[in-house]
Amino acid sequence: DPATIMAGLKSFPGLAHRMENIGTVDGVRFVNDSKATNAQAAEQALRSFKNIYWIAGGVPKAEGIAPLAPLFPNIAKAYLIGQAEDAFGAALQGKVAVQACGTLDRAVDQAFRDAKASGDASPVVLLSPACASFDQFKDYEQRGDAFRSLVQHLRSRPDVQNIELMNLAGFCRNCLSKWFKAAADDLGVKVTPDEAREEIYGMPYAEWKAKYQKEASAEQKAAFE
Repeated sequence: DPATIMAGLKSFPGLAHRMENIGTVDGVRFVNDSKATNAQAAEQALRSFKNIYWIAGGVPKAEGIAPLAPLFPNIAKAYLIGQAEDAFGAALQGKVAVQACGTLDRAVDQAFRDAKASGDASPVVLLSPACASFDQFKDYEQRGDAFRSLVQHLRSRPDVQNIELMNLAGFCRNCLSKWFKAAADDLGVKVTPDEAREEIYGMPYAEWKAKYQKEASAEQKAAFE
């Protein structure tokens, strides 16, 4: 039955971490393409959508993102994470609006806010990093799983603030810093716990805590326990 086949194709979410349709939140579509660890792999995703709020970065490959330049018009804004922030920012300068986010959770939050407020037709928040993941994650699967958890968090409780992320999504910045250190250990790179936290928080942890951390409520503490 052609109609049944077409309906199945339309509803197929895609393979995990390869242009995987995570879902739609407040009119914003989320696509997990975490397996795109270089420019060539990211090309198909960037070719497939318009009005893209692109999350990219990690450990860059030699070719960078210069080969993707013909597809830059499809990108509404780029949200950069990891070691590639500076290099990718330079490649996009004057061509695409850019925001350096440092970590995936910040990038997802800001991309969602911008896409939701844009008024664009069918905006897409696309994780297609064009980079390896091991500066912040064990592998691309863990990176994609973190992205999926963040989207589920946004979908289920859009009113929840970032301090409640651990209770609702099952991980937090401290988890990311531990994964960062574990990946460094696997590569034989010496990284202290404090250095790992500073990489994830974007500043020394004590400074971040003084600026941003709020006292957890009794309910939040009970949920965590």
